[in-house]
Amino acid sequence: MVQRDVSATFIRRSRESSTDVDWRAMAACRRQDPDIFFPSKEEDASQAKAVCCDCHVRKECLDFALDSNQTFGVWGGLSEMERRGDAAAKRLVPAGVHR
Repeated sequence: MVQRDVSATFIRRSRESSTDVDWRAMAACRRQDPDIFFPSKEEDASQAKAVCCDCHVRKECLDFALDSNQTFGVWGGLSEMERRGDAAAKRLVPAGVHR
C-alpha cells in the first residue's frame, strides 16, 4: 500500500532529523497506528485529530512539523491544509493570549 509506505518514510525521516526527541516520548500518538496520521483524504483526519486533542506535547509536535516543513499527515492536531492556514500561524496560542 502506497499510503503505508509514505507514512512510515515520513515518520522515520522525522525521527532521524530531529535532535530534540524528548517530546516524542510523551506524545499520545506513540502507540497508535501511524497510518491514521496520514489519511488519503483531508476529511479522514478526524481519528488522528482526536488522538492529538488530548496530547500534552501537541504544540511541540506542531512546531516540529512547521519548522521541518512536513507536507504530509496530521501533526499537532492539524492537517496539511490547516498547517498552511491561519491556525498554523498562531501555533496553538491559547485563547486570550496575544502575540
